[in-house]
Amino acid sequence: MKTRRGLIVSIPFLLFLLLLIYFGVRHSRGTTSLSPSFSTDFAYDNRTFFPAVLQYPSLSQGSSPSVMVVPHHLTASNIIARGISLLTADPPKTIILLSPNHANTGQCDIISSSNSWDTPYGQIQVDKNLLGSFVRHGTVCLDDQALVPEHGLAGLMPFLAFYLPNTQVVPFALKKNLDQALLDSFIQQLITASPDTVIIASVDFSHGLTRDQATQRDDQTENFIYNHSYQAIEKLSSEYLDSPASLISALKIIRARSLVSEVLVHTDSYAFNHIPESVTSYYLLIGHMVVTQQSSVVNTIPSPTGIRDLKSEITSTTLLFGGDVMLGRSVGTRIAKNNDPSWPFKKISSILNDADLTFINLESPFGSECKSTDTGMVFCADPISVKGLVGSGVDIANLANNHIDNQGNSGFDLTISTLNQNQIAPVGLGKPVIKTVKNTKIAFLGFNDIPPNFSQVSASWPVNVSDQIIHAKSQADIVIASFHWGNEYSHRSLHQVELAHMAIDSGADAVIGHHPHWVQEIETYLGKPIYYSLGNLVFDQMWSEETRKGILVKLTYSGSKLIGQEKIPIKIFDYGQPVLDIDKF
Repeated sequence: MKTRRGLIVSIPFLLFLLLLIYFGVRHSRGTTSLSPSFSTDFAYDNRTFFPAVLQYPSLSQGSSPSVMVVPHHLTASNIIARGISLLTADPPKTIILLSPNHANTGQCDIISSSNSWDTPYGQIQVDKNLLGSFVRHGTVCLDDQALVPEHGLAGLMPFLAFYLPNTQVVPFALKKNLDQALLDSFIQQLITASPDTVIIASVDFSHGLTRDQATQRDDQTENFIYNHSYQAIEKLSSEYLDSPASLISALKIIRARSLVSEVLVHTDSYAFNHIPESVTSYYLLIGHMVVTQQSSVVNTIPSPTGIRDLKSEITSTTLLFGGDVMLGRSVGTRIAKNNDPSWPFKKISSILNDADLTFINLESPFGSECKSTDTGMVFCADPISVKGLVGSGVDIANLANNHIDNQGNSGFDLTISTLNQNQIAPVGLGKPVIKTVKNTKIAFLGFNDIPPNFSQVSASWPVNVSDQIIHAKSQADIVIASFHWGNEYSHRSLHQVELAHMAIDSGADAVIGHHPHWVQEIETYLGKPIYYSLGNLVFDQMWSEETRKGILVKLTYSGSKLIGQEKIPIKIFDYGQPVLDIDKF
């Protein structure tokens, strides 16, 4: 027993010793420069550094992101290591670092320095030619004294020296509340002067909050990131993040380079130190080219709580769900007035398009002779309005609802044919619609619990809800059950809860609800999400705040495993045009 225990103890010690020898060799190779340099000792901790770099070794192959957002708190060293290690497959010549100016000091709003940076693993040199172009442009100035204590820069340098010893940097520290014209000019220069460089924004998020408060702040920040709401990000206080300007810069460069953005990690300091009272949250966000096949990167060491596997994230499947869509009545008159079938979706089309599959509840059948009206409860939509669904990337439309029979059998048949002709799959007809995305089979089912229950929707094989879900589960990796249920303008009912639990007990992986015209409660049951009602997406019910508001829900799966959920709030204006809602529900 003693021999075994001694062997177990010796393995970490030997690894530690080998690291020291390796680092010493690297250090001796990287300290020949005679240029002025900054020390990074104050922003280095070997207690967090060694475990981090052991967990994430250098990569020999794979595609490297060209934009990245990483933390700088050393508590999150393994997230920093994970991000920087992704660059080793194709080491960049130069990295531009964007950091908050924590002290908010210096001779100008964006400061830099040509000094090199001393680390325990070698010296990081500055790309003076590239830095000089920014200085000559007038957007930045050199200020050694103000830059030297900036831990948002110094904390990353040891990781860069370890993983990328031959890469140069251009460091920038950005003050709070930058003038918008200056920031725009700086970002434009980042885009034009350095198209081949890697951009790393050093940003920590929610600061000094309880864990619940941090989660709430992060949800709002994520919505802004997802929707590129730059003005909203700019106004966020330090409770949300410490450098809005750095984050905005990274997001705009991702868009300018036509990259795909991925959140690989979202966690907080509680996952590392288990202190719930004063939490800082961390993101690892990358911008990369579209990946068309599975990455060869495999993380063989288990990640700490809250950190997702990189391979799963890159090959993930995103499903986006919207609430009730009614293209008749006042929405229809607005479409006709603007002579534009895409009018209802103008402000949210980019959001709906940004998913592998997008699902809505279509509350209005198409009719051959719809009369213009702003009143009534019998819905009729001009078939031309399907172009708005097509332009917004809608893939699946649920028809299992209490208005699909408003134009009788002829309207029902026209709705089915119009959707099919435009490659939108109608669901709720008694058997699953199965889509395959990235080798994952996803089955969609729709059920109507609100009378009148149109016979062509309710009657088909198999009739029983549980049987349908069990049958779908035998054919697919993921089963999504959509229900039209509940009471209008109210919170969830006990009957909804019973149906939702039965669906998940039968094998459903997620339950999505419609009909109440209010956003209702969200529940997790047996690890599966239940969204009892998403509220309205496109509707003309302008008479209350509750009916004007809705949510889009984005579910991210790796294979059949749910790895992410996101709520995107919307609010309806002008009797049928939703926009992103920045207020919290």
